[in-house]
Amino acid sequence: SQTPKVEIIAGARNVWALEIFDQDMVGDAQYAQRMNDLVLESGVRVLTKDFNANTVTHYMKGNKRRINWLMDRLQSAYPDADIRVEKLAMVSAIGSDLKIPGLLQKAAGALSSAGVNIQSVHQAMRQVDMMFLVSDADYGKAVKALHEQLIEQSASWTDQQTA
Repeated sequence: SQTPKVEIIAGARNVWALEIFDQDMVGDAQYAQRMNDLVLESGVRVLTKDFNANTVTHYMKGNKRRINWLMDRLQSAYPDADIRVEKLAMVSAIGSDLKIPGLLQKAAGALSSAGVNIQSVHQAMRQVDMMFLVSDADYGKAVKALHEQLIEQSASWTDQQTA
């Protein structure tokens, strides 16, 4: 858009967060490669992932059977790792330009005010979307809260007559 703004609130329910915690992964490039190969082989779709020195979390869409298959393979490949899975929902604010100071704060505040706990948040440097991972049960509240705050109450959206 000509003006930086949120244009769409979109999301997905039934997102699986698969978290692998292992002290042995620190600095081991082959560890990550083997993990990525197993994820690819599983046939699930990775929506995003995050990691730090000893934890990798994949946020994925796929059926429970494929997720369980992947968990079993990962546990076999990394017997000392703590692996857990949780069903979440992803809600995203999307625009062609979200380089708006305080936008992430507004979005997080809207979710907090609606009683939605943010499990994880992602925003890339390109700033065309921000993703919030929340409890699957909070999906509807999260979509509504973000839409109200970032679109309905935004000064960037002016009333336009279309007919």
